[in-house]
Amino acid sequence: LSSDVCSSDLFRGDTLGEQTMPLFGFRQPVEQVRADKAFLQFVHNYIAPSMQWACTKMGFELDEVTVKSLSEPTDVEIAHPLVTIEPGTVGLSITRMEGWIDGKVFATHDVKYHVGVNRPAEAPVDECWIVELEGRPSVRTTVQSMASVRDGTTRHADDPKQIPPGYWITAGPLVRAIPVVVAAAPGIKEPALPETVFVRPGS
Repeated sequence: LSSDVCSSDLFRGDTLGEQTMPLFGFRQPVEQVRADKAFLQFVHNYIAPSMQWACTKMGFELDEVTVKSLSEPTDVEIAHPLVTIEPGTVGLSITRMEGWIDGKVFATHDVKYHVGVNRPAEAPVDECWIVELEGRPSVRTTVQSMASVRDGTTRHADDPKQIPPGYWITAGPLVRAIPVVVAAAPGIKEPALPETVFVRPGS
């Protein structure tokens, strides 16, 4: 039985180059970043449909999904090869999505971008996904993206651009699906999942 669901995406925000760092709010005034409605709407459009779909599969229908920035300032100067982040400006980019049912938050999804030296304490590696299910019993699991689990390396030595493995994890299935999508009939096809029965608390 689950009473709420929390998930987090944790990634380095400097891996796609200097041009993307202002997008995440790095080195910007905190209040300016928290009030950036265009970026918040972008994240909402990206995350909200999958949150609603996942909760539906669990037997819960969300009334609405809201988004807000919880980006935090750095209290020390971060001397990064791409930019220098001054104290008092955003050093950790956090965007929170909340799925509501009957006036209460049921599902929470955080998207966190850091620059390596200020990686959040809950992240064992630079890029990972954390999912928590609060209930009876409660469950917490972490999926780490690494170049090699056996060697403990986080980047492929033969990759000149040092692309994070998490991006390969995300992009690989999309690229492999292109021929199938092109050959398929028009329309939206949901993934074929095994039949699962969920029981809502109190039902």
